[in-house]
Amino acid sequence: MIKYRIPYKSYDNSDWLIEFDIIGYTGTPINARGVADRVGVLSYDGGVDDLWDNPLVNVSLSSAIYNQGQVDQMEFLTLNDRDCKITVTRNGQVKFQGYLIPDNQQIRLASIPYEMEFGATSGLPLLETLQFSVFGAELGTRCPLN
Repeated sequence: MIKYRIPYKSYDNSDWLIEFDIIGYTGTPINARGVADRVGVLSYDGGVDDLWDNPLVNVSLSSAIYNQGQVDQMEFLTLNDRDCKITVTRNGQVKFQGYLIPDNQQIRLASIPYEMEFGATSGLPLLETLQFSVFGAELGTRCPLN
């Protein structure tokens, strides 16, 4: 279920929303406030300059929020890969969906409120470790795209 929500408006007055879907959470969503100019930055990285060499483009999100005591940062540090799905929507349309990267979290030794940064990835590099099955037939640890 959705644990954290970060609603904000962009320069063109579009409604953006970042949602954190954490496995096992059953309460009501908690709102947080984003840091201006850094609340949601999407980056596209194809890895190479040749468009036809790598058609899968990894998308990453970097963001910063003001933690006013409502965000449990220790929870972010102890999450496993794929335990927290992040969805970014613009005017109700999904623009990004990926997983929180818990590895780059740091706890600031400061009193609240303080800025908290986090990142997420679309998970395309993680596909190599997933089992792929079509119509019940196992193809091993590789998917047909790589």
